Amino acid sequence: MSTIYRKQEGRMMRVAVFFSGGASSMQAMLKDPNHGALYEIVAGFTNRDECAGIEIARESGIPVVQRNFKRFCQEKGIDPKDLQQRSAYYEAVIEDLDPHKPDLVCLSGFTGPGSIIVEPFLTEFADRILNVHPADLAILSSKKSTERGVNRLYAGNLSSEQVLLIMAENNLERRYKGEDAVYDAVISGEEYTRSSVHIAREEFDEGPLLVQSKKFPVKKEWVERKILQRNFRAIRKYADRLQETMKWEGDGPAYLKALALVSEGNLAVERNTIALEGRELPYGGLQLD
Repeated sequence: MSTIYRKQEGRMMRVAVFFSGGASSMQAMLKDPNHGALYEIVAGFTNRDECAGIEIARESGIPVVQRNFKRFCQEKGIDPKDLQQRSAYYEAVIEDLDPHKPDLVCLSGFTGPGSIIVEPFLTEFADRILNVHPADLAILSSKKSTERGVNRLYAGNLSSEQVLLIMAENNLERRYKGEDAVYDAVISGEEYTRSSVHIAREEFDEGPLLVQSKKFPVKKEWVERKILQRNFRAIRKYADRLQETMKWEGDGPAYLKALALVSEGNLAVERNTIALEGRELPYGGLQLD
């Protein structure tokens, strides 16, 4: 196994934060007692010309690199939807970050045009890109192409190797991926949801889980009544409020725990398996309950 970051005497882990909005996880990092002790944010990066995260970073003395994705594609004659051509953008981003020498990249609401990260960035920062997702990524279900399959399987307590075999044999995938993850979990009858910090890989919302936040209970009976009333607008508003709560009480704490473990050199990775101080974690990672 390879340690994600090897702690060095007299040197803090250097973090670059990618954001497209208010960068709530970066805000949590800036208030973290470990910021300035175990790690430091050395740069912010955004694909936008304007967003709240830019001012937040600059007010804290953090340099911000800005590279507008749409404008870059126009200038280079690149098809923004072609992921292979997009590699030119991420080659430029690597050069942008080089003066700051980050050890780790943290995604904090990095969305919108160009936010799907591709090569060569994935190799340059292999297993050193973290993301937080507002859902329990240890819940699996059959892929849409499967005619008869599994509606829901919780795999958080199994080993990563076991889960990979089960997924392959039964054509399963992570159930709550994408931007509507909280709404999807709420309307599907989940009793709770939680934030998941994972290593970002090529596939969206994939990669091994490091830390999961505490559970956030869902008002399941209320949701069921609204479904019977076909009041999906109310459910959407409820899910949005829940996601906002998770942003501050779930995403942030889970991210800070992950950063503490990584900066101390306590986490190692081999393919899809994570080890904490030499001991393999289950598929769901370390849970903060």
